[in-house]
Amino acid sequence: MYTLIIAIHVISCIILIFIILIQSGKGGGLSEAFGGGGSNTMKSLFGTQSTNVLTKVTIGLVILFLLTSLTLTVLGKMKSTSLIERMKEEEAEQTTETDEEEPLELPLNPGSMPVR
Repeated sequence: MYTLIIAIHVISCIILIFIILIQSGKGGGLSEAFGGGGSNTMKSLFGTQSTNVLTKVTIGLVILFLLTSLTLTVLGKMKSTSLIERMKEEEAEQTTETDEEEPLELPLNPGSMPVR
């Protein structure tokens, strides 16, 4: 699931970058490189309603980008723990392991026993 969302996120980023660069802004943007005409180039490449279509596609991709970003943040937060929390968990596991072991019987010190 996590990998699928990352793949959708990366693909939407790449397409979003491309769509934004194609759109002609005040300065013409990258669309001038296709013929130097700005809006005329857009009309010749994608038809007369290209600006409306590109605007709608851009809005859709931005929404998809934001949703995948939020989803990845939530899934990442649920998936990971901090280093301090992991260390506390390991210490708790070690103390439960030592509690479960049988106590060691120490041999009596031969010098402490009275000799008969």
